Amino acid sequence: MRPKEDSIDGSTLDTLGSFFGQEIVNAPLKNDHPLAWMLLNRAPWTRQWLAWFAQSARDLSATQGFEGLLARLRDPRLYGEAISVFRVGARLFRSGFTVAFDQPIAVSGQDKRPDLRLAIQGESDWAYGEVTVLHTSQETLQAEATSQAICDAIIGASPELIHACRIIRPLAKPHLRQVVEEVRKVATRARVTGKLQSYFKEGVLQLGVAPVEDQAGLEAWASQTGNVTHCIEGPPIRTDEPRRTKHRVANKAKQIPSGHHNVLFVESPSLLYSGYGITELMRELAEGVFEYPHVGGLVVTQMHLGGDAEANVSQAGNKYLRRVSHELLIEHHLIMFNEYADPLLPEAWAKCLESSFGTPF
Repeated sequence: MRPKEDSIDGSTLDTLGSFFGQEIVNAPLKNDHPLAWMLLNRAPWTRQWLAWFAQSARDLSATQGFEGLLARLRDPRLYGEAISVFRVGARLFRSGFTVAFDQPIAVSGQDKRPDLRLAIQGESDWAYGEVTVLHTSQETLQAEATSQAICDAIIGASPELIHACRIIRPLAKPHLRQVVEEVRKVATRARVTGKLQSYFKEGVLQLGVAPVEDQAGLEAWASQTGNVTHCIEGPPIRTDEPRRTKHRVANKAKQIPSGHHNVLFVESPSLLYSGYGITELMRELAEGVFEYPHVGGLVVTQMHLGGDAEANVSQAGNKYLRRVSHELLIEHHLIMFNEYADPLLPEAWAKCLESSFGTPF
């Protein structure tokens, strides 16, 4: 079933059909491509994202190397890597960079194809960029699975229940199954009795759950125990995301040539959940860039759905930018410049780079 023209702009559908084939537009239910899911999802932010994607594809279609990137975007197995390169390329193009993809160059005597070749329009100096995605750590996956299972157990007993919950640590699957069963029993009792019920397992979980008519009882319990109503807090994610990011920077620095104004771009799913403050994160990541004089800058991005306000933080010339795009997509960008780079990233490049990530999609 083709999405209605009034829900997705006709030019967007035409562009998607031209680049990805009419099948994905006309019959998304029969397609396993990630774009098919976006077409089927009727949330307003997906319509805005698809319009941005289609316009960006039109903008980039004449750039060198785009056909190779498009081939990867068409392949569901390669889409995740390719869309990260596409996102960065589209941002840079929009802010005035000349962009090319996968252009060959010798690095330490070996032929390499960095993800991006960049220049400021009107200038002859080239820069090269590598884009990489940090996959979610096992610790993060375990924490997310713990939180989701407990949330599902509460909602499964009754979607009308309200709760206050703190998860102390991620749980292994056998332990999680046991705790989930206890949570389900407590939530069911709250539904049946119409009264607040609580569950406490030392070092594991604190839970208060109640029907709406006993909201006062839940609020009193939450106040006494230091919990927050309508919230599932935790579990904490005990993984060293700055270390993982710096390790990836070290690997990607080998893929770009010396003698140019090079920039690395990292997408991280959980860097900002690592327990570091923003300025501490910037200092830590900047030290990782200082090791490589041929890397002029580093941009680390984390994106999620949510409802944060925009924000700016500066620290020693480095920037943290929080932006809201498509009404619901929160973008966090950490932009670090290497003061020991050779050559130094020119001020005009730094301003264009900040503009690229300071403007929401």
